[in-house]
Amino acid sequence: MAVGINNSKQSLFSLEDRLKWLEMVSREIPNVEVDSFEGLTAHYCMKKNAKFLVRGLRNASDFDYEKTISQLNQIVGKDLETIFFISQPSFSHISSTIVREIIKGKGNAAPFLPKAIKNLVTL
Repeated sequence: MAVGINNSKQSLFSLEDRLKWLEMVSREIPNVEVDSFEGLTAHYCMKKNAKFLVRGLRNASDFDYEKTISQLNQIVGKDLETIFFISQPSFSHISSTIVREIIKGKGNAAPFLPKAIKNLVTL
């Protein structure tokens, strides 16, 4: 798992926190590494010799956007393949934007966060 650093976006939490949380939630999954990168995802995948990129889809809008990115990644990333996972219907309404708004508004975001970190995510 890798966190892409986008300097044009302001993150709600530090890169260090996000990496620590990813390590916590993936601790029980064998062969998972947590990393960060700057620049194009396809370039990072080439550097890591990755052949596949896993992305999640909630709805048709996600698919349209991710399909375009996937097609560009095949060109830029020298045949980098994207694998899409469709969310369960019970999760399709949850987005990072909505969860960030709940956190910023001092609401209870715990139902939308992994159990391992739900008590650590505060502003």
